[in-house]
Amino acid sequence: KEEFAILARRLGNELSDHRIKEIITEVKKSSQSKEINELDMNDFEKAIGYLAKKNASMSLEALGINLSTLIATLLLLLILLLILFIFIFVGISAYAVGGSFGAVINSVIPAAAGVGLGKSDGVDAEETLDSDTVKDTVEQTNRVITSKHI
Repeated sequence: KEEFAILARRLGNELSDHRIKEIITEVKKSSQSKEINELDMNDFEKAIGYLAKKNASMSLEALGINLSTLIATLLLLLILLLILFIFIFVGISAYAVGGSFGAVINSVIPAAAGVGLGKSDGVDAEETLDSDTVKDTVEQTNRVITSKHI
């Protein structure tokens, strides 16, 4: 236990006794070793992995990113991709076939492109998850994990 705390400190993680007990308890749930406060090589690897996962999950949570948000975003993007493909294929078929439907599609495509270009100001909008925000959040999460008050 003390050796793990020293190594974690050398790796830049000043862990409290509570956090070290939490990590060891989590690792020992699936361990073959019978010693409660000692870690073998496999336990140590699991402990470092647990610490990294804990840091990553807390950072993502602080940024407001969770599994349901990722799934919802993926589904939205898939739907938009499907709509885009349908639009492209309908446009191709309209160019290939003459008639009133083709004329409508041929007028809607340039009009939609003009509206899209008219709404863009040419400057990319600032991202909500820029690198400084992510870096600050990860550092804040690391301070929480390594806090002596937990």
